[in-house]
Amino acid sequence: MWRRKVTFLIKKEQIDKIYLNNSTNYFSLITPFCVFLALLMTMACGGGSSDPTSSDNPTDPVNTDIIKPTVSVTFPPAETLTDRFNLQVVGTANDNIKVKQVVVNGQVASSENEFLNWSTSVDLSEGHNQLQIEVSDYAGNIDSTIISVTNSPLFGPIDALAYDTAQQVAYAVSKDNNALYSIDLVNGKRQTVLQDISRLNSPIDIAINAQDNSAIVFTYNNFVEINLQTAELQLLPNVNNSEYNFTFFEDFILDSVNNRLFVVDVISGKIYATDLASGQRSLIFDMAATSLNIGTITGFAYQSALNTLYLSEFQFNPEQSHLVAVNLTTNSADRIIEDIKKPSAVNRSFISDLQFDANHNRLILTEKSSGDLLAVKLTDLSISVISSNEEFFGNQPSKPQALSNISTDNKVLLSDQSQEGLSIVNLVSGVRTNVKSIKIPQNDIAFIAPADFVIDDANQRALVIDQQQGILAVSLLTGQKILISDIHNAGQGAMLNTPEDIELDKMNNRVMILDSGRRAIIAVDLSSGMREIIYDGANVQSLLSHPSGADYDFTNNIAYIVDHKNQSIVEVNLSNGEQVLIAKDQNQQVWGDSQDIVFNPTKNELLVTGFAGVAYTIVHLSDNSVEHFGETDKPYSDLAIDSTHNQIFMVGESSRVVAIPYNASTSEDFDSTLFIEARAIEVDTEGEKIYVLDKYLHALYIIDYNTREGVIFSN
Repeated sequence: MWRRKVTFLIKKEQIDKIYLNNSTNYFSLITPFCVFLALLMTMACGGGSSDPTSSDNPTDPVNTDIIKPTVSVTFPPAETLTDRFNLQVVGTANDNIKVKQVVVNGQVASSENEFLNWSTSVDLSEGHNQLQIEVSDYAGNIDSTIISVTNSPLFGPIDALAYDTAQQVAYAVSKDNNALYSIDLVNGKRQTVLQDISRLNSPIDIAINAQDNSAIVFTYNNFVEINLQTAELQLLPNVNNSEYNFTFFEDFILDSVNNRLFVVDVISGKIYATDLASGQRSLIFDMAATSLNIGTITGFAYQSALNTLYLSEFQFNPEQSHLVAVNLTTNSADRIIEDIKKPSAVNRSFISDLQFDANHNRLILTEKSSGDLLAVKLTDLSISVISSNEEFFGNQPSKPQALSNISTDNKVLLSDQSQEGLSIVNLVSGVRTNVKSIKIPQNDIAFIAPADFVIDDANQRALVIDQQQGILAVSLLTGQKILISDIHNAGQGAMLNTPEDIELDKMNNRVMILDSGRRAIIAVDLSSGMREIIYDGANVQSLLSHPSGADYDFTNNIAYIVDHKNQSIVEVNLSNGEQVLIAKDQNQQVWGDSQDIVFNPTKNELLVTGFAGVAYTIVHLSDNSVEHFGETDKPYSDLAIDSTHNQIFMVGESSRVVAIPYNASTSEDFDSTLFIEARAIEVDTEGEKIYVLDKYLHALYIIDYNTREGVIFSN
């Protein structure tokens, strides 16, 4: 409550005179004075009003207040990415007198404590959104800040691709999302062309009809045509002939010259032609009528000049991929390559897709087990590797999912089941260029193969182990990355093989890396980036076979390691290398595939992610007794303790993120649609923010604890 100052000047001798008089004279003098003082106070205060805006007196401190209020956004960070069209913005505000209001893009925020904390919900449009947050006080002082939120589709594995080479745009269908997307191959911008489960139910394949700028999509036993400019959809004519129903169909080819579609039933081996004008469907070849004993068809391509279809097929006994040519003119089929293998390969090949390369009279095949692209010359049927996955991505998992049509400038698009983004493959040089979604922050180092992370609250950063780059420090405020330790730099000490787990040793300013490939623990100095082997399980009689998670009692220099292959928990003294078997799952039914372990020094116990029905397990180190909590039908991959709210967070398969009260079994599920493949989770020390690593999107999410809103702040 604000009051104006009123000053009275009374001479000292007058005061002395008053108090020197006797009591009678004292009251006779002081009473009128007090009445006069009260009247003046009432007049000066405007009748007792507490409204800071109730006076137009220019000498009023409110009107002479020139100090701006301040406002800050606690969620989301300054630059983020989301696929949501509505976002809760949360922040704080302060003023030297009193905050009047906070406005976000014209929307007045709500608050229960005079805007010390505030929040509001804002709508987002697809693309770049700039949010202006403005705070004002009663004197009219204003301050503001701006944050950037990009709205872009974030989707999982692409089921089929089409390449518009003239516009440098890829069109992709997602069966899980019932959607057709466009992807700008220059800047990575993604847009939703159409998403509608009633009209675009489980789209399987796509082809571009350049003549009328449309896409033909097969969805739930029907072909539809989608105008790529207006997104208008029409059902193509379909003559329902029960004799020619598809049993199991995953692929089609557009023969634009003859205005028809080729469809192969991958189980029966029947090949159909569908006339686009009439919808008439006809059987043009039946593999069952040949003596080839055809296997499961995994892909096919068409060479129009020879009117020939090429089919890749997979046999289970023995496990082999073959290549079959079907001449539609002579109505004959021939297995032209038995057991497709890349040169000098020992292991079998699994061909997941193929395309005809008219520029070089060859077939381009995706080899799913290695991630390589193979070429088969049709003149002599020789096989070569034209693009090696290992060369461009090292040992990063790569599972080719879809191959687009080939452009006239010798390029093809390749999608991957195991990682976000498309690759543009130059079929002459073999070079792959990855086209990821919108980069956050822009012009920053990109994650390649992030495996795990830990939060360093004191320095406002996340420390991420990237299996292709090394240790990256990521600012929690801006998302910017710095490479602390380069995995390829032998001058920085011990080399890493398969780093899977990272923990922070605050006392020694270092991180501890669990390398499952070396069965070793490697310390990385956060100032120099130097790496040192602290424990080498490969050079001792180790109790470890395939360690998957570790945590540490840094006070006593002890490591606790969970081994998912041995189904055991091992204690390692890092001072002398001594090993102790703490617990073992004899029945291989509880933590038989556990991925993570956390040491709780306050309670002197270990928490282990569960498996086969158990959500998590607590091991009491006082007596090594074991307790199991919760139920799950799928294993969890990571675990974090939220000490502020006395609970634990876990992430698992199907991107499930749950919060479970400590020592309890009931859980609260987060919105799993936030993520594609949630892999690791951490909580800040105040329990206000939750961080999740999405392995598929190669992205770090930040989640506000109270609103449960989540956005990508670094990828």
